[in-house]
Amino acid sequence: MSDRNCCKPVYCCCCENGEIERSPDGGDVKRRSICCDCCCKSCLPYDDAYMITAQFLSILAFLVSWIWYVTFILGAAAMIILQVAWCCRVGRAGLIWTVVISGLASVGCFVAGTLMILTWDGATWCDVFTMQSSYDGSWYEYFQSDSCNEGAWAAAVAFVAGVLWAATGTYVMIFLVSGRHARSLQVRSEQHEHDVDVGVIPLPIPPHVPPPEQSNRRLSPSTAEETDIVLNDGYQELMAKV
Repeated sequence: MSDRNCCKPVYCCCCENGEIERSPDGGDVKRRSICCDCCCKSCLPYDDAYMITAQFLSILAFLVSWIWYVTFILGAAAMIILQVAWCCRVGRAGLIWTVVISGLASVGCFVAGTLMILTWDGATWCDVFTMQSSYDGSWYEYFQSDSCNEGAWAAAVAFVAGVLWAATGTYVMIFLVSGRHARSLQVRSEQHEHDVDVGVIPLPIPPHVPPPEQSNRRLSPSTAEETDIVLNDGYQELMAKV
């Protein structure tokens, strides 16, 4: 196996030109299945544990936050931004907005869960997506079966979604404020500086040869006739051989 030092981002440039291995001494450059047999197994714009964790958590949070249309819309926006980061770099402002949206989605889920517990007690019917319920305290509804389980919806769905969105925003915020985002940009710039063209062999530049001096003199009539005779004789000999 190759020296693991070559797997530093300075030498591993597979994210630029496919999958490439570069030796630390700047020698041969060749394509391999992975760089240096140990790194760059996948080319991620943000190859950071905190950012990847936030991206996976956003998927789980979005799958749960459908309980209320408000948290559904907020969660969709945050999840889309984080999923785009799998293949494209998102600016610092975009990541900050992701933290804000994740926080709003988390607060919305906790508010929805609290309202379910406080207002749906005794309701015979409820719609979680629109946050509507039917309960007016009438004698008729008193004998109706309770088909609205507000405890399960609030505890198992709303509060779980709120925790997931809070964790997502926290991981993205740590990625930003801890300097990890700045270091990822620095590594990316180093990869650009050490990037090379694969398969291009520089050819030596031949020395400059001055063009031959052009003569403005015209051939004399006798010289022109002699030239025509030589050309005609050569043409006839060539045709005879054919």
